[in-house]
Amino acid sequence: MTRRIIFIHRLSAVLFPALLVFSPALPNILLAILGVSGLLTARYTRPLHITGGSFIAALLLFILWKLAGIAYSDDTAEAWSLMRRQMTLLAIPFFYLFPGKIRRVDAIRAFYVFSLACVLMAVYSLGMSLYTYRDTLQYVGGTNIYRFVRLHPAYFSMYLVLVFFFLMREGLGCMRRNQMGRASGYVVVTGFLFIYILMMNARTTTLVFGGLMVLSAIFYFFKSKPRFRYVTVGLSLLLGAGTYFIIQGSYMVQNDLVNRFETALDTRMEIWMAGFDTALQHPLAGSGTGDSRMDLFATYEEKGMEEALAHRYNTHSQYLETMIRHGVPGVLMLVGIWGVLLAGAYRHRSWLWILFVLLVAGECLTEVMLDRQMGLYFIGSFAALFYLMNEGPRPDEGNA
Repeated sequence: MTRRIIFIHRLSAVLFPALLVFSPALPNILLAILGVSGLLTARYTRPLHITGGSFIAALLLFILWKLAGIAYSDDTAEAWSLMRRQMTLLAIPFFYLFPGKIRRVDAIRAFYVFSLACVLMAVYSLGMSLYTYRDTLQYVGGTNIYRFVRLHPAYFSMYLVLVFFFLMREGLGCMRRNQMGRASGYVVVTGFLFIYILMMNARTTTLVFGGLMVLSAIFYFFKSKPRFRYVTVGLSLLLGAGTYFIIQGSYMVQNDLVNRFETALDTRMEIWMAGFDTALQHPLAGSGTGDSRMDLFATYEEKGMEEALAHRYNTHSQYLETMIRHGVPGVLMLVGIWGVLLAGAYRHRSWLWILFVLLVAGECLTEVMLDRQMGLYFIGSFAALFYLMNEGPRPDEGNA
């Protein structure tokens, strides 16, 4: 019986990230199965390593500070609604790491299944877009692609960026082992994802993606053996040339992307300034977990920002949102969570793990990721998976 529960627990851990791509409801069911099966095997737990323990401790401190913010919130209903969502940020890595049954091979399988789900969704959405807009192919891109994806474009493009770097790492590993057939397959898939990410026109993700590409090219150039440095330079030039031709050859990008970017940046800057002014009203303790939105809307009204007030925009920045709710200490705790993850990544010299942390931290500049289920699930599950890939139980350690 125990072995069956452990099998269900491990299978849930492998499938959970992939379900994020297809439905916002299915992960909730699998999270419940993951938690129950993990608790049923809790008496067989292994102790956490220092990286996993530090990450859980940092999350717990952050959640406790949020709970303290409810005490001085007037809108306690809104505060508890936020807390119910954000408790999953602690629950997911706890269910992954605490029972100690999920092994390193399970984490790698989860990455492959997640990658397959993302690629299938990308192929489906691009195919539907090409078919639907076959008479005006110059408009294939942007909203005409992600209207066939059931996720917010910022989150799906972020998923794809992580998959891109994971598959690129696997492809380079095949090249080092002289498995050129498999390596060519990875090159084809990563090339498709590269084009797709650019065509989605998710502004922040595209900028973060470009920065991570440059950092990766520099890293692999100095890390690779001399004969593979030519491959790194060649791939970098090829991807750079591909970016140029995609941008130059797309009617929509030429005429819409720059204008959309400038308009969005102007709007965001205005919202960010209003958010910063709101945060300065209570810099130490913040407005409270439930009162931040009302304080922000009051600032919108004071500044005459009618559009932002009508659409009830948030600050479009996780750091500003945290500062308004929980003051400067809350922001320091959030940055501390990224710091714990980076420390674990550096300890294991895991470049992919570092890219994940930089990707999430960069996205939080313009998205309130910890208020959305897809952001919470993504950060919680993959932070735990990276830990397991580097410090998790090996296959020869068994299940008991």
